[in-house]
Amino acid sequence: MAAGMSIFALALLAGALIRTPTGTVVALCVAAAGAAGFMINAVVAMWNLAPSTRIVGTYTGLYAVVWALGGFLGPAIIGAAVDITGWAGMLIDIAVLAGVATVVIMVVERLRRKRSEPVVAE
Repeated sequence: MAAGMSIFALALLAGALIRTPTGTVVALCVAAAGAAGFMINAVVAMWNLAPSTRIVGTYTGLYAVVWALGGFLGPAIIGAAVDITGWAGMLIDIAVLAGVATVVIMVVERLRRKRSEPVVAE
């Protein structure tokens, strides 16, 4: 997931730097491929966070709620950033938000691994 998010963010940065119609289209196509890399796996990541199979449905519900909140809050956050930085910085604003999301995913994965490590008695 982190690789897909990184590809997404880097492609958007490239789209912000290459200001030609062809460059923008290519950057957005690469960004879409990167987005597919993390969006498809997001629900699986939520399932893996569930401490038992009995509550996987709860985690699926949480995923649906967070997905919907992202659908509402994402455009509002980017809209506020565009108000501050202007339209020319929109792709950079999205790349920064994707970078923050990448860091969050990496921290969650590290915490999950730490939680699943066996405790060694001394």
